[in-house]
Amino acid sequence: MEGMDELFLPELFSLPNGVVLTLRLIRPDDAKRLQEFHSRLSPETIYYRFLENHPVLLDKEAKYFTSLDYQKRQALVAIFQTEEKEEIVGVARYDVLTPNQEDTAEAAFVIEDQFQGQGLGTALMLRVARLALENGVYYFVFTVHWTNEAMLKLLRKSGEVVERHQSGGVYDVRVQLSAFINVT
Repeated sequence: MEGMDELFLPELFSLPNGVVLTLRLIRPDDAKRLQEFHSRLSPETIYYRFLENHPVLLDKEAKYFTSLDYQKRQALVAIFQTEEKEEIVGVARYDVLTPNQEDTAEAAFVIEDQFQGQGLGTALMLRVARLALENGVYYFVFTVHWTNEAMLKLLRKSGEVVERHQSGGVYDVRVQLSAFINVT
């Protein structure tokens, strides 16, 4: 993580309702917070993220999702500060698919239900896209359930869908990252 602070300093993000969140890089010590976040997600939100029922985020999964190289595997979190602790309320991440295709990464975003529809997903997507571009990643690939209208709308809004394939109720959508830099 050394040197990444220059690429992405923590920043404040205000929701339309006045709630202020902190956007920052995910850290290995976020594993427990990530599991708590997952436990607060609705079954529908979990299904849209994992494309299966996945009620519990296992310790090994939380460790994997929070132990990154900050180049080929990157993630940002949105933090809500309570009086007692920091709570993760949103995550955006990318993972480079294969060593021989380092310009393309699988991307995923998930926002806690009560924070959805307020621009947080777009904000995280924009910031993680900028980080990806800094690391030589020019395309994101999303696997999206055909009923996930919010995500499909955001991808359509980006305007630069390069490829889109449907198979078994999901879309695989390849998007040029420069599109997200222009999403408002």
